[in-house]
Amino acid sequence: MLSNTVSVMALQYAFIFPAVIVLRRMYPHHRRPYKVPGGPVGICVIVTEFVIIPTSISLLWPGLIDDILGRSYDIKSSWGTSKIFFEAVTLGTLAAVIVMAVVFWWVGQRNVAKGIIGENDLLAIEGEVQPTPVRPSMPPGSGDPARETV
Repeated sequence: MLSNTVSVMALQYAFIFPAVIVLRRMYPHHRRPYKVPGGPVGICVIVTEFVIIPTSISLLWPGLIDDILGRSYDIKSSWGTSKIFFEAVTLGTLAAVIVMAVVFWWVGQRNVAKGIIGENDLLAIEGEVQPTPVRPSMPPGSGDPARETV
C-alpha cells in the first residue's frame, strides 16, 4: 500500500508541474503573485520531470530500471510477493484512480455546461473575486450552524 500511495502521489506531480506552463499560456491575463524560475518553460518543470518520471516508473514496475542498467532485482525478496501480484495490485489501483479522475472531470465539465459553475469560478484568484454579500448576523442557537459558537 505504501508503494501505491507514493506512486500515485509521484504521478500527480508529473502533470501538476507542466500545468503551470499550460495555464500561463491559456490564461496570460490573470495576475499571478509568483514566477517560475528559468523562463517560460521553467527549469523547475524540467528538473522535476527528470526526477518524477523515473521515480514513478520504478514504483510502478520495481526492478525495471535495474534491469535496464544491468543490475539484478528480486521482487520476492524485496516485497515478499510475486511480481504478477504486485503489478496487478499496483496497476489496478492506478486504474481505479484514473477512472475516478475521469469521472470527476466529466462531472465538472457537465457542471460548467449546465451553468452551475463558470470558468471564471474555476480560475478565481484572491483579489479578483467579487465579494460575497454579507448575510445579516443571527444570534447563536438560531439554526445557522455557521454562526454557532462553541
